[in-house]
Amino acid sequence: MNAFEKMIHFLQAEAEAPETFGVFHIIAFAVIMVAAVLLCLEFRDCDAKTYRRIVLAAWIVMVICEIYRELVFSMDVEDGVAVWDYAWYQFPFQLCATPLYVFPLVALLPEGKLHDAVMFYVATFAFFGGLVVCIYPGDVFCDYIGINYQSLLHHGLQVIIGALTIVYNRNRYLHKHYFYAVAVFAALLSVALVLDVVGYHVLVSNGMDDTFNMFFISPYFECTLPILDTVYTAVPYPVFLAIYVLGFMLVSAIIFYTSRFIINKAGSAKCSLKTKAA
Repeated sequence: MNAFEKMIHFLQAEAEAPETFGVFHIIAFAVIMVAAVLLCLEFRDCDAKTYRRIVLAAWIVMVICEIYRELVFSMDVEDGVAVWDYAWYQFPFQLCATPLYVFPLVALLPEGKLHDAVMFYVATFAFFGGLVVCIYPGDVFCDYIGINYQSLLHHGLQVIIGALTIVYNRNRYLHKHYFYAVAVFAALLSVALVLDVVGYHVLVSNGMDDTFNMFFISPYFECTLPILDTVYTAVPYPVFLAIYVLGFMLVSAIIFYTSRFIINKAGSAKCSLKTKAA
């Protein structure tokens, strides 16, 4: 077994999967929430350059962790030899994986509508995706020790950067920004659907025995997301897809307009205090 194979074997260390709402989960969730609050307090008035650097740093960490994740799920050591068998069911294009593609756009795109669109996508859809997993990891937890840390770090960064993006943009929350975010979601969803259709026909024809279900909207594999899994089996596929899209739009609208309401209330209270002080 060479050094690389030993490394793979080490990275695949196993233990009993942590329990949802167990000690590991609760501590990790608390750390994520505290980190989000501290980062927002420290950088709430940062300039664009600093904000972009923070997002870029988070993206680099995510990419490194994703490479580790792909290695763990796709490589194994058999008889002292590393064997590669790509785990297509782990292909990184779920809703929670979209920061891998969106964060660099937030960090590098020039100011403008497209930059606003990806920023507010991060503050709504991506933020929601990360928060849900942090609150209820479910089957995200597994027997691989490192993957459990990677999963919570990845989704935790979604929450932290999403919260920072909300605070960073607190003085420019306009109705149009929500629809910009929806447009980004629609584009990513369309890519996922194309991948599902093309991937199914290409991979199955080559003997794939894994599921390939990006965004969990494949017409060929059942959705396994809570609540939506019941919808998938109860209604025709086009109806399921419509409910899926409208559901995510609704939740993201709640996040957007709740943030906007809190920001406006905080601004009004601040102005009131200044008036009284004067």
